[in-house]
Amino acid sequence: MSTCILSAAPAQRAVHYCSELLGLLESTAVAGHPQAFFRSPDEPLWVDRWQIRRTAEGGFNYADYVQTALAAGRADNGCSARSSSA
Repeated sequence: MSTCILSAAPAQRAVHYCSELLGLLESTAVAGHPQAFFRSPDEPLWVDRWQIRRTAEGGFNYADYVQTALAAGRADNGCSARSSSA
């Protein structure tokens, strides 16, 4: 299993290029299904999409989140790519 992590500074151009690279990686079908799973503002959206159980206060278990993100991004060949800022 291989993992590639993409990260861009929060500058508009850097994020744009990172997004472009994610799209290219997705199109190859060999680098998993890269998404910005670890971009902080998007994490609650992924929690809801994946139906991860929330606490009474609205939080969630981050270990469950990481496990689910890894599984969601993995290709059949075991490779995956991640982004933290696309």
